[in-house]
Amino acid sequence: MANSKKSNTKGRPVFREGRKRATVRIPDPVWEDKKKDIRAHYENATLEETMGYMEKTHGFIATRRQYVHRLGKWGITKYKSNTNSVSPTPQSPTDDFPARHFQHSSPDTRAELHILSEFLLYLGDLRYAFAIKAALYRDLREGGAHMSDLERKRILRMYVTDCIRITQDEATAKAARHMLENGLLYEDWVETDNSWDSVLFRILASRTYDSENGESSIIQIVEIINTTTVEEGDDGQEKLQTLIPREYRFDVLMYQVFGYALERYNEPTAADEQPIDVTRLLRQFKESQPAVKESMAQQLHPLLDWELLLRALNFCVSEISQRSFPDLRPDGKSARSNKIFLTLWSALQNHPSGWTDEETYRQFAISATELLSLAIGMIVEEAPKLPEDPRGLAASPPTEWAREGARVIKDLVSKKDPVLIDKFLDKAYAINVEIMLDDEERETLSVAAAKQLNGFRREAAQALGISDLPDLEEGAVIFQPLVADWDITASTSNGNSAQQGDHLEVNTTARRGARSRSRSQSHSPSATSSSQSPATNGNGNAQASDASEEDRIHLD
Repeated sequence: MANSKKSNTKGRPVFREGRKRATVRIPDPVWEDKKKDIRAHYENATLEETMGYMEKTHGFIATRRQYVHRLGKWGITKYKSNTNSVSPTPQSPTDDFPARHFQHSSPDTRAELHILSEFLLYLGDLRYAFAIKAALYRDLREGGAHMSDLERKRILRMYVTDCIRITQDEATAKAARHMLENGLLYEDWVETDNSWDSVLFRILASRTYDSENGESSIIQIVEIINTTTVEEGDDGQEKLQTLIPREYRFDVLMYQVFGYALERYNEPTAADEQPIDVTRLLRQFKESQPAVKESMAQQLHPLLDWELLLRALNFCVSEISQRSFPDLRPDGKSARSNKIFLTLWSALQNHPSGWTDEETYRQFAISATELLSLAIGMIVEEAPKLPEDPRGLAASPPTEWAREGARVIKDLVSKKDPVLIDKFLDKAYAINVEIMLDDEERETLSVAAAKQLNGFRREAAQALGISDLPDLEEGAVIFQPLVADWDITASTSNGNSAQQGDHLEVNTTARRGARSRSRSQSHSPSATSSSQSPATNGNGNAQASDASEEDRIHLD
């Protein structure tokens, strides 16, 4: 859908070394001896200035990555969340499209705009998804008299979380931070230290500094992961295993955001620091969730508590098998996936056996539209690979292409194959990584792609009675969530890969901090040991040289 032109929009900075230098392991006692001086100077200076001061004054030389991880371990960051700078009505940087709909808003109007914002998000339009969600937040914060206080806070949190996940620049990040630090939410969210709710809040807070101060964001992430999930308590258990869970059967949102934090943690891993074993930690999280934990303890079928996922997959398979999809220009996996998404999303709005936001949120902590997007993403992942030569696309018409993918999923559903859970979580992880991490490498819309995407957006808006959604312009920055495909690699301290059967990809040869998009690979358990796609986390060799400017996000 997109051309090769890269965006010059300011987004989240990728962590990079300022200058190359040979990396030497610095013993903990040496760091502790310099801690007081580093802390005192860093309070009133940048990290680069602090590094220069320590080198010139004390002859102490360390890389930026080593400093970042050490500051994170010490919990030293100059950016702490508080309510002192809260704006009562945070503004989102966009045009007045959402505001026009709130002049005489009704519950129906708000519901329609919420549904539209979800559709736009998973179509890849972050700008208008954010604008609508921020406007919905403001409207509910100033009103909501018809709701209980508990329900109002729950929905406000949902909008805040969504806005932080999709923020892409400094202006939207600041607006999202004001929402997060809202007095209606802040106290209740922060007071539960030994809980996944607290971890969620702290990770979200750190993300609001991504665009203006990526260094601070990473320092906060390192501190959060070290103190809340990795450090061991007196009983020898990692804290992750003792955190109070949230109230969902499987907390997909927390799985996604926790995974984002682990990816960020490993971006600046220094040579004298072991990278986080993403596979192991996500497996521990998965096994702590009621939908998995109870079936394991009681030796029940793994899919017993996943009826909602099976219902979504059955709906998608049924709709695809009965519908025809037109030829598209431009054509490709993303364009076809977007057309299927629009078609099935429209069908779901009036489907008697569909699923609601309420039940999807209660089960998975995600929206009904996100569940649909994940189900479609699983199906198109199984569809035949499209040839790169556009002249060859006619050999694989969109309708048959979609049905091939649907047949694979239908077979797994009919067998009640537990691999569906792993495929679902892989897709949820991949989509969230695409949303939260890949902003610097997003492509811009060509004229033809903008016209096509605007047609999809317009059709969805009009179906909801909204006729004035502005078009995206040529050159707008977009992403492609439905076809997102990311590997997760993991390193272990003894160099052994994760055990066979994990759905997370394992690669012990990738550089630390390197992450790449996989073009074609299987997420099935039987395939995990053979993938060669590089991803975040590299090998666990403590002697590896520190990552330099070249160690950043890599796209094939």
